[in-house]
Amino acid sequence: MNPEELREFDSLCEVFSSGTNVAETQAAADKLQQFVDSFDNLSKIQACLENTDSPNSRFLAANSLKDLISKHWNRIEPNDKVAMRDYFLKLIQDRKDKLVQNDLSAIILLVCRTTKLLWIESPEDEDFVKAVFAMVDQDLKSHCIALKIFDELINEMNEITRGRTITQHRRAAIAFKNKHMLNVFQISLNSMKESYKAYSEGSMGNNDGVETILELALKLSYSCLSFDFIAASPDETLEDPAANQLPSSWVDTMINHTNTEIFLSILFSTKTTNFWSLCLKNLGRLASTRRSLFSAEQKDKFFRTIIDGFAMIAQKDYLFTDPEEVFNFTVCLHKLHVNYPLSDLVKNPENSKWLECLAKICASFIVEQSKEPDNNHAVLNYIISIWAKLSGDSSYTKEFNTTIEDCVELVMETYIREQLRNARELEFENYNLNCPLETGSTEINPTVDILDQFPRLFRHSYARNLKKLIPRFQEIMEYYQSITAGNMMSPKEMKARFTEGEGQVAWIIVTSASIVHLRSYQSEEKEALDTELTVNMFRLIKVINDISEQGQFMYSERVELAVLYFLQMFRISYINDPAGYSLSYVNNDDLLISDTHGSKVFHNLASELGCNNFLDIVELVANKAINNLTMWQDSEKVVTSTLRLFESLVTGHNSSRMLLKLDIIQQFISEYNRVQNYLNKPSLYKYRTVLHTVIGKLWFSSEFIENFDANIRVMNEKLNDMLGWDQSLLASNTQAKSEIIKLFRDL
Repeated sequence: MNPEELREFDSLCEVFSSGTNVAETQAAADKLQQFVDSFDNLSKIQACLENTDSPNSRFLAANSLKDLISKHWNRIEPNDKVAMRDYFLKLIQDRKDKLVQNDLSAIILLVCRTTKLLWIESPEDEDFVKAVFAMVDQDLKSHCIALKIFDELINEMNEITRGRTITQHRRAAIAFKNKHMLNVFQISLNSMKESYKAYSEGSMGNNDGVETILELALKLSYSCLSFDFIAASPDETLEDPAANQLPSSWVDTMINHTNTEIFLSILFSTKTTNFWSLCLKNLGRLASTRRSLFSAEQKDKFFRTIIDGFAMIAQKDYLFTDPEEVFNFTVCLHKLHVNYPLSDLVKNPENSKWLECLAKICASFIVEQSKEPDNNHAVLNYIISIWAKLSGDSSYTKEFNTTIEDCVELVMETYIREQLRNARELEFENYNLNCPLETGSTEINPTVDILDQFPRLFRHSYARNLKKLIPRFQEIMEYYQSITAGNMMSPKEMKARFTEGEGQVAWIIVTSASIVHLRSYQSEEKEALDTELTVNMFRLIKVINDISEQGQFMYSERVELAVLYFLQMFRISYINDPAGYSLSYVNNDDLLISDTHGSKVFHNLASELGCNNFLDIVELVANKAINNLTMWQDSEKVVTSTLRLFESLVTGHNSSRMLLKLDIIQQFISEYNRVQNYLNKPSLYKYRTVLHTVIGKLWFSSEFIENFDANIRVMNEKLNDMLGWDQSLLASNTQAKSEIIKLFRDL
């Protein structure tokens, strides 16, 4: 490449990278694309990389060479492949003082890609690794570059290269793992120890350079510990998919306690949050090391070092000011919980202290997270899920259970308090209730993590946690009852006051519904607690309904969706529970509900709500569904959720038999003309199909089969009337078209 061509290449790269004119930028991109896509220009691009002084040109040239070499590897002569790789490495060493971050990273990636392609052909090639090892002992800049090269090389070996088979990938990855991975990991540890010593003693003038080596060494060690040993060697014993399957040759390095303690020393001595995060990630990977790597004595020693270190970390409050550190430390807990037997956790004397400190950390994080409720949901959900898993195992060990109960109570109390405070203080329309009632969603999503894990954790210490939650019901009900006291407010003022508390109502209904959903018969005591929670839910719903009727206004869509979600969960846990009761007919007429557990839970629930029997409670649910079809026709979300609830009631064997005994259901399906009043808005016509699916199931029941002929006769009469309409007027008659659409959807 002559100087003129090089200047043109630099000019195009500058326009492409920094140009402000869209047309000029696109023209430069087209010319560059045409130039770098041709394998015939390989030598010219290599000359650009060697001779240019522009970082943008070096970056583009390095990336272009990587793509060309990967795509046309078989067209390159064997001797040229090794020479090319060595040339790129020498270029880095010669130009290390001129290279900036982006173009250095691009050239390192080029070197590592070329090296992997060489190892795919000949895994015996070791000259490159020796050359990089030698750079570690040179100056500070070379040391940093060597660590970056090893880090990128591990990433290359850990990922399948495009255009290569899995067999080829494993050939190179296994060769690298067996020959060099342990040495690279030891290089990272030694670099860490030396740079940390220099950092703590201040023995090196360039402290920034020492911190750079420390950070790069931490990243490299994490890459080594995160290497996919299973994919690299399918013959490894897969003890646990969550375990870190280190090779047996690593055992001496892993049981050396100084190699674990260096991460703790860096964590406690530095003030850089990036170091804290990297140290916690490394410790998490160490905690997930497969147990079969060690003998029994070695395992106890290694585990004791890890758990003692975590106990010390948990007592350092200043480490957990950022959500990422809280998340990383919670991941460490999860790794230990998954990878080691519960007996190992319990018998360690530091275990209780560590869990207590962790509970305080999580509680503090919940308080801080509540100040920005739209952020950090993933971390909060993960924390709740980890505590739920720990509490599920605690019942197997008495000592562990005692500690866990206290910790769970602290986490639950803080979570409930902060969520309710947020729901009250923040703008309701901007509060997403941890996503189950998110604005724009079509329904409450019960699979959201928080609704899946929270009730499991709540039920661990059910009585203690419920004692904290029930007063919240009382506070909300007292607040709403004060609105109607004395009838001193106008409907407008009443609605404004009502809206202030809607956030708390929606949150507590959805959360309690998720708890009710997990109901299962365990004991009379647990059934009594379920009854108490359910009764309070129905009372709260009655209070808000009464205020809505008295003030002649509709409360928000979110509150109604929350109520429907509760009724759906109640249906699943009580009405459709085949193990909870049995149904039978007395004298072929009277429906008898028998409680198979003998706990009288259904009778207690009915009496607490002031109903004659459990059938009256089912009538409350059915009445709510029918009323919504007329009262909430402005909300497609409510209509959809209502129809889903109604269809579930009709489809369930037990619930459908109960529905057939209700007067309100008999009136609902007795006359087709009455049904015509539901879902009359054109935007809701599409839901009439679902509605008549429900009605059809009831019509075809043995009790109401006589209604089928009568209602079909009405539909037939309507069809005959339509046949008599003036066909020429139908195109312009909107009302006529609507009637046709409704009837055909019903049919």
